[in-house]
Amino acid sequence: MAAVSYAVGPAILAALKPDLRDRVNVILAIGGYYDILNVLTYVTTGQYQAPGGPWQKGKPNPYGKWVYVLSNVDQLKDPNDRRLLETMAQRRIDDPGAPIEDLVGQLGPEGQSVYAFVTATTPEEVAERFKQLPPKVQEDIAGLDVSRHDLSPLAAKLILVHGKEDPVIPYTESIRLARAAPHAQLTLVNGLSHVNLGGLALNDLRLLGCAIDSLLAIRRR
Repeated sequence: MAAVSYAVGPAILAALKPDLRDRVNVILAIGGYYDILNVLTYVTTGQYQAPGGPWQKGKPNPYGKWVYVLSNVDQLKDPNDRRLLETMAQRRIDDPGAPIEDLVGQLGPEGQSVYAFVTATTPEEVAERFKQLPPKVQEDIAGLDVSRHDLSPLAAKLILVHGKEDPVIPYTESIRLARAAPHAQLTLVNGLSHVNLGGLALNDLRLLGCAIDSLLAIRRR
């Protein structure tokens, strides 16, 4: 299996299922995640945390939080909230500085909870405001959270590749995955911006070559 970005979580969860567990030998995961709330903390506040380390400030892509809004807006019951949030998200995706204040006051309770969540400024606010989201939104987010699952039954080897300057999902999530999975190989490089290659140094090319070689060796066997 191969998965990129937010598809990494569903791929791993699928490979954990009893009917697939023994049929998947390897998962190539590029720019993936382990704890979905950590990812949402990064896209909303710009803060990320290495396992056991302090919170650090990164440079997330500003459209990430609004892509999240668009992906969850269908779970809201109020069609007016859905319409308003879609309009707000499209404005900010097109222009990160676009005004949306004219729409915020028109949101109902569910819409306000989503807006409050994506405008949180600290990890503590993210955790608290997550609890205020509509139950269906919470349920869908929790369903994608790899950290809620025991990965010890995972038979597949994880070949993890992540850029240290990833503006969408922090590289620390692949570190967490590597620690949680029983069979994992982690490759961290500098010249990989989420899933876009560019400006790779010689050592980065060597590291990526090792990851590719590991994948091909498994295929040969």
